[in-house]
Parts: sequence; structure tokens; C-alpha cells
Amino acid sequence: MKQTYWLLISLSTLLMPALLSGQPASLDSLEQLLKDDLSQDERFTINLQLANQYLKINPESGFTFAEAAMAIAEATQDKERLALAQICLADYECMNGGFEPAKTMVHQALSLDPNPSDKVRLEACNLLGNIFFYQSQPDSARYYYTLMEAIVSGMEAPSPDYRKKATAALFNLGSTFRQLGQPDSAILNYNQALEAAKRIDFKEILPYILENLANMQIDQEEGISYLLEAIAIDEALGNNNHLAGLYENLGTIYGNMGDTLQEGRYREQSWQLVRTHQFVNRDLAIGLSDYGVYLIEVSRLETAREVLDYALDMGKKMQDPSSTSYALSILGLLSLKQGAKEQGMGYLSEAEAQARAGADPGYFIYSLINVADGYIQLGQPQRAIGLLLECQRTADQIGLPHLRGDAAKLLSKAYQELGDHVNALVAYQESTAIADSLSKAENRAAIQEIRTRYETEQTEAENEFLRLENQQTIKQRNRILAAVAILLLLLSVLGVLYHKVLQGRRQIAAQNLKLAELNQTKDQLFAIIAHDLRGEASAFQQLAQIVGFHLKNRNLDRLEQVFGQVNKSAANLNTLLDNLLQWALTQLEGVRLKPTSVHLQQEAAHTLQLFESHAELKDIQLIDEVPPNLNAFADQNSVQLILRNLISNAIKFTPSSGRIRVSGKQDGQQVVLSVEDTGQGMSANQIAAVMEGRSVESREGTSGERGTGLGLPLCKAFAERNQGAFTIEPQPGGGTLCLVRLPVTG
Repeated sequence: MKQTYWLLISLSTLLMPALLSGQPASLDSLEQLLKDDLSQDERFTINLQLANQYLKINPESGFTFAEAAMAIAEATQDKERLALAQICLADYECMNGGFEPAKTMVHQALSLDPNPSDKVRLEACNLLGNIFFYQSQPDSARYYYTLMEAIVSGMEAPSPDYRKKATAALFNLGSTFRQLGQPDSAILNYNQALEAAKRIDFKEILPYILENLANMQIDQEEGISYLLEAIAIDEALGNNNHLAGLYENLGTIYGNMGDTLQEGRYREQSWQLVRTHQFVNRDLAIGLSDYGVYLIEVSRLETAREVLDYALDMGKKMQDPSSTSYALSILGLLSLKQGAKEQGMGYLSEAEAQARAGADPGYFIYSLINVADGYIQLGQPQRAIGLLLECQRTADQIGLPHLRGDAAKLLSKAYQELGDHVNALVAYQESTAIADSLSKAENRAAIQEIRTRYETEQTEAENEFLRLENQQTIKQRNRILAAVAILLLLLSVLGVLYHKVLQGRRQIAAQNLKLAELNQTKDQLFAIIAHDLRGEASAFQQLAQIVGFHLKNRNLDRLEQVFGQVNKSAANLNTLLDNLLQWALTQLEGVRLKPTSVHLQQEAAHTLQLFESHAELKDIQLIDEVPPNLNAFADQNSVQLILRNLISNAIKFTPSSGRIRVSGKQDGQQVVLSVEDTGQGMSANQIAAVMEGRSVESREGTSGERGTGLGLPLCKAFAERNQGAFTIEPQPGGGTLCLVRLPVTG
């Protein structure tokens, strides 16, 4: 599992984080720096950089440096350092297959600070996106990659490193859309990443983008041009590991095109790089096995054995049964070709065992087809038939009809060896039918091209005949056609102009509607300021005058009575101003959210504590039933604002001896937070106004409290901006139940 995860992110499916922090050649110099007298900040930065780089080539060393970074962070109690070190340790957990614990560690890192820095959020989103991508949850992966891009886009002047992060996010989005089966969206994001990388001179990522674009081209010539561009960049950078894969990829394309000369040239270049630098890589191991097949076909048997032995050794080092079984199966066929039957039988038996231990169903089929071919050569067709039927069942399960066809073709040969000509014919017909089906689209295109050429030639012949028969008539007809064409052109121009006029009118109408909405917002704002805010300010001014009067006359007893009214009026004024400001920001779309993991029990308890004295004055019971470990992925300030408004509103409209209950639960991928009171309730018109985003007409509370009517619309607006929902349900016999739905953490 550890090896597979690294292969995923190293072979251009996802961008290597090492690309953003320098090449491995700088590791020695970084380690040397640690021996110098450095500040804690410098030591943390170097340890973290070493950890991130080593995790991709030597996870155990990476873990050691990550722990050193964590020790420095704990000593300094710096929240950003703690979070970054925690995310790095989570990455190590991924390397060992612990994806769920890794996700938990990342969310814990995000919760260390209510407002984590952009750097922490970027690293967290990148790792979460990679985990979900590997777990074949592309929708979740796309969410985190999109969030990465949004974070960088929201910065006023992002650093070059952050611009690289955004480019990497675009690249990863392309891979995500590719996994979702949306090639057009994948190509669009790859091209955007390509433009961004060239704009910021991010050379290290360019070969990976170009390789993915090459693999998605229907036109093989165009794919070759992308690969050649990628090869030139990798050669300049000295990125030999990826360069070996590009050579192998290019050789495969030339092989599919039937150009064996170019196929052999590029596969040989890949082999020389692998042998020189001792690379260990699953895709390269499989590519070397394919090169072995090519060498057998061109009768270079000794070189084929050398290449296949290396591929086998590479697969065993990686403990990867799939690539190991594939190399063994080809070695078995090679040994039989060289007359070494016992050696060949040994290879084939071991290949079958390794194939059954592997996790890749495609190479399970490839390996067993080779093994079955060997058994037929050894005079064991019945054994081959069993394997080939198993291959067909597996091909059906994973939806690869061409592999079923390959197995059917060999089945026909096995049945012939048994003398079962009926089943041999059935298998042959099946393989032919599958081959015909797979080439159907290609044949249709060829037929259509022939038909088009025929129709074109026929039309030209007819035109020539008509021209020779009556040249004057043709000229007259051409003049008529030209006149009609000009008329149609004029009509088209008029149509375009008319369409533009209509479009302009629609834009003006939309702008007028937007202006009217803004004017309405402005009028509402001034009305609130003129009525509620001025009223509260006047009341506060009158209380100040009363306080001044009693101070002057030394009426201390009366001052104590007035103090409660002053406190109440100040609280009302503060709440009014807060809601008014937040409402105005939502109208002007000026709120910037920072989603993180929010502990709902803590937030509910803290908010209820704020309103304890107010509730005691009205003899209202506050009940907290929010369960522990209930976390939402939302903006913390938004959650606090929602809770303050809902509880304040409930107290305002609940009479003495009433109850207010705050509870919560998880419902699928959402958490539901509810605030229920035994107050006056709301009319259908008032609920409709809230759900339509309009302010509710201001009402007095049960003790004469005043408000703006903006509290509940604010709750709805902020719930929806956090990808949630807000609903109000009137309760039988009076009272109101407000429900807030938010995304669950993780």
C-alpha cells in the first residue's frame, strides 16, 4: 500500500510536492546547514523542507525530520508550525496506507487555530485532495483542489511558491476530472495549468502536464509532439527518472503505430537510463517487460533476458506482485522459446501465483494469458483453458472487452489442441466479433471518408458535364445564386445586429434591475438607521442624562436602578450595530469566509454562557443538548454569529418561565444544529420573508426589547454561504424551531 501511494503521486498523476521545494540534489546541503548555529525558526524551516523531500524518496528519513520539526514547534508553541509539522506527519501516515488516520490528523492541524494561515490551509487541502483522489473519491478531491486555487486567487500578491501551488491545483483538477470520466474538463484544466506554468516559469511541472495531455490525445501524432516537448524539458532539467518514463511512453505509441524502428529506439533509451541510475518504479518495470516482448519479437533473446531479469528484480524490490507476475510470465515464454522447458515451467508457475497475489486486475489478465500460452506450448491445453476462462470473467468484471478478445483468441488455439473444433470455432468467432466491435468506429470513419470522396468526385463530374452542356445557363444560375447569397448575407448581418440590440437591451434591463435592488437595499439601510438605530441612540442618550442628574444630586440608590437599564440599552445597541454591519456586508457581498473544523459543542456552550444573565432576568431556562465530537466544516465566525442571533432572538420573544433548547446531530454528510423555544412563534408571512432573504418587520420582545428584523435573514445568508441551509418550523401550541445544516468535517 505504501509503495502504491507513492507511485500514484510520483508518476505524474499528481504533482510531486518536492517540485515546489527544490530538487533532491539539495538534500545534502540542507542537512549540512543543520550543523550550523541556527535560530529555532531556521531549524524548523530546514527540517520541514527535508521532511517533505525525503517523504517521497525515503519515508523513514522523512519521518525523522518531521518529528524534529514537530519538537521545535512544540517547544515554541507556534500554532502555524505545529499545524505544518502535523500535516507532514499525516503525509508519512499516507505513505504507510493510513489514509483515514491521516485525514483525522489534517483536520486536527486545521483546528489548532480558529483562523489558520493560508500556508496551512494550502498544505492541508493539497494532502486531503491527494488522499481522496487515491481513494477514488474524485468529487471530494475536486473540492479541495478547487479550494486551493480559490485561496491563492484570494491573495492580493501571492508569492511565487503560492502561484506554483495554484498551478499544481489546476494540474490535480485535470487528473480529478480524468478520473471522473470527463475528458473535456480534464484537458481544459491541463491546458490552464500549462499556460500558468509557462507564465511563471514553473519548468519542473511542465513535463508532467505535457505527458498527461499527450496521453489524452486521439491523434497519435499530436500526442508525440507533446511527449517530445516534455522530453526536451526533462533532458534540460536532468529529471532522468521521469525522462525514462517518457521514453517508454513514446516507444509504446510508436509501437501502436507500427513503427518498430522508433519503438525500439525510445524503449532502448528508457532501458539505458533505468540501468544507469538504478531506478525502482512500477510503471518503468512494466515498460521494461513490454520492451522484453519487443526484443523477443526481433530475436534479440539475450538482451531480452537481461531486460526482463531487471524488470523482475525491480518488481520484487517494490514487493509488487502485478509487475512481478508480468515479468515472470514473459520470462517463461522466453525460456520455452530457447528450449529450456523446466525453467520455463518454473517461471510460469511462479507468474500464476504472483498474479493471484496482485491487486491490479488488468495485469492479472495479461500475466495469465501469457501463462496460458506457455501451457499450450507445453502440451497442457486443458490447464490453459481454465486460466483463459478465468481471464474472460475478470475482463467482464472490470469492463475491458479487448482483454476478453485476447483470451478468446488463445482459447480457440487451446481447443484446437484438444481436438474440440466446435468450441475452437466459437472462441474464434467471439474474438473476431470483439475485434470487429472495437474497430467499428474506425471502420465507420473510413467508410464515411470514402463516401465523402465519392460524393465530391460525383458532384464535380456532374458540374463539369452541366458546364460543358450549357455554359450560359450555368453562368446565369451562378449569378442568381450569388444574388441569393448576398441577400442571405445581408439578412445574416441584420440578424446579428438585431440580436446584439436585443442583448444590449437585456443587459440594460438587468443593470436597471440590479440598480433598483441596490436602491432598495440603500433605502432599507437608511430606514433602519433612521428608525431603530436612532431610537436606541436616543434612549441611550436619555439614560445618560438621567445618570448625570442622579450623580449631580448624589442619588446613589437611584443610580443602581438605572444601571440595569443602561446595560440593557448598551447591549441592544451593540447587537443592533453588529447585525446591521453584517447585513450590509452580505448585501454588498463583502464577507470572506475561512472554512475550518468547528467544534459545535464548545461554540454552543460559549454562546449560551454569554446570554445567561439575560435569560436569568427573564426567568428563562437555557438547555444545552449539543453532543460532544460534533464538528462542522464551516467558517467559525459565521457559526458564532448564527448562534448569537438565534439564541438572542429566542430570549427576546420567549416569556418568563419559558425554555430554550440548543441541540445537534449528524445527518449523513451534514450536521444539524437546532434552537427551539417556547415563545410567541412566527406567522407564515414572517417565515416567508426570512426564507426569501428579506428583513422581517421589527417587533418588540416580551420585555420591550427592540431589533432590526435582520437577525434571522443573516442566519439564513451565512448558513447558505457555508454550503449549508437554514429552515424555520413553527411549533404546535407556540414557539419556534430553527434548524441550521452545515457540512460535516472530513
